Amino acid sequence: MTKRTIKNIEKSIRSRLFNLAEHQQLSYQMLIIRYAHERLLYRLSRSVYRERFYLKGGVLLYAFDRDNARPTVDIDFSGNRIGNDIAQIKSVFTEICQINDAPDGIRFDMAEIQAAEIKPPPPKEVDLVKR
Repeated sequence: MTKRTIKNIEKSIRSRLFNLAEHQQLSYQMLIIRYAHERLLYRLSRSVYRERFYLKGGVLLYAFDRDNARPTVDIDFSGNRIGNDIAQIKSVFTEICQINDAPDGIRFDMAEIQAAEIKPPPPKEVDLVKR
């Protein structure tokens, strides 16, 4: 038996994700975003930086309990042994996004990668009362 060659992998994957979204009554857009997240995480896992970033936030919660996790459009990381220089971080993710050792239909536009410093949110106060 010979393997079937897929001529247009991007179209094939979009079609399979669309069918999955309909079958499982999920948002097609959120499924596309999750797929892109998973493929970025795969690339990170194949990079020399795999032990320098720790997943956190909504995508981490989804990994533990996908049925109850909130939808998210971004991926949050905590860095370890990675500098705070924006240009260096952009360079690291450009390198990660260029890894393409498995045909997955995802192509990152290197010219469109943007990096910016995000101001931390203001601290929140929580008052606890002991009774």
